[in-house]
Amino acid sequence: MVRQSAQGYKDSIISTDSKFYQYCNKVFGSWDFALSDARNVILKKKSIYQDIMHDLNEEKDTLRREARSTVDNCKLYTIRICVNLFVLAALGGAGYLIYYVTDISSEIIKTRPEYLTWTTALQLLVQFLPSFTITALNILVPLIFEKIVLLEDYIPSTEVQLTLFRTVLLRLSSLTVLFITLYSEINCDSKNYCNVGDGSCQPLFCWETGVGQELYKLVVVDMIVQLAITIFVEFPRKLIVSKCTCKLAKIIGCQQFMIPKNVLDLVYSQTLCWLGAFFSPLIPAICVLKMFILFYFKKISLLSNFVPNNRPYRASRSNALFIVVLLVSFMICCFPVIYVIAIMTPSRGCGPFRPYGVMYDAIIATICEWPEGFQTFLTVVSSTGFSIPLVMALCVTIYYLQIMVQAQKKRVSLLRDQLMMEGKDKQFLLSRITDIQGKGTTASQLRSNQKALSRKPNNNTPSSLLSAAEVVYEEVAGEDV
Repeated sequence: MVRQSAQGYKDSIISTDSKFYQYCNKVFGSWDFALSDARNVILKKKSIYQDIMHDLNEEKDTLRREARSTVDNCKLYTIRICVNLFVLAALGGAGYLIYYVTDISSEIIKTRPEYLTWTTALQLLVQFLPSFTITALNILVPLIFEKIVLLEDYIPSTEVQLTLFRTVLLRLSSLTVLFITLYSEINCDSKNYCNVGDGSCQPLFCWETGVGQELYKLVVVDMIVQLAITIFVEFPRKLIVSKCTCKLAKIIGCQQFMIPKNVLDLVYSQTLCWLGAFFSPLIPAICVLKMFILFYFKKISLLSNFVPNNRPYRASRSNALFIVVLLVSFMICCFPVIYVIAIMTPSRGCGPFRPYGVMYDAIIATICEWPEGFQTFLTVVSSTGFSIPLVMALCVTIYYLQIMVQAQKKRVSLLRDQLMMEGKDKQFLLSRITDIQGKGTTASQLRSNQKALSRKPNNNTPSSLLSAAEVVYEEVAGEDV
């Protein structure tokens, strides 16, 4: 993921910096002449068309934004502040709702004796209530984010990135609130303030199993909800739009396929897989089965029910962003797992880590059974005398690479300026030749100009341009003769 993120970042910088001849590069240099299949040729044409349309729309939006008045800018900034405050309020409300529902569900299961007399369906509803709440928020709140981002009047690429960031923040914060709620239940004190009797809560004796169950519920509920939306929403909507000519069909409209939304669904599923792999080893297998089923359902729905998005979308610049989001999700998933392994006390009622004070002690006990030479090597590598020089060497390497990056940026800037000067010189030579041909300059005058140019060359003019100018003068002089 790190390598792909770096490659995507490099590609995005290259595509962003090539603004001088972007249309010429796309029209004359973006075609793949190795294509032989007719279907791939059509897809390549559509891709080039989408890129050009995206550039034209961005340029049009830039001109429109530059024409704004001061009053319009003040109104726009006020709207953006209000929208961001609304987003923060929505995230806070979603977090509180998840905490409240999780607490109520746990309280009903633990403290109410009538829970055991309820029907199986009602008991399952209470158990899956936090999972249903999180999944419903992950579906409904991003729809609100997609609508309110239009009020902020950003360019399409910024709208996609901002909506993506808010949606990722919502999903990761919902999982964070769930883990905080479970953590409070795991570490609650069963004694009162006198350290006797029963406290206000009952701790989970097999908390690893409880956490694994919650993540398993999230995976299952997410798969059920996505299948239900595909079957009971997308297909009926397509039938209504295609078969009905009423006003409702025009209001609903055709479904547009949103690439960022579907990519975020994949990232969310992968995040649940990473989190649940430690607490429930079967969750990765369930996630693979879930991906396999959803892929073919979504493929059939895409080909049957959706139309392309009417707004140009540039996938080449967003791929790096998606990989970065996946990398950030992986890093966030590592924190609770590392905390559980290194700090939290394992449950005494179940699990393979019952004899240890913390789960990390199991790794130490396993290493102690290895050969003595390997143990000495690990002791040296993990010592302070080895770690500090290694960190210093890494810092020096990073500093050196940063200096090299700055030098390369400066060199690229100089080459870009030189390229612009060459283009201006070529335009100047062509305009002079046009003027000379229009005035009917004689061949002797052209040769004298050529000699003067060769005697007093401009230091800023490359030698290739001087030779090109000489050739042009000779051709024009030959035509006049």
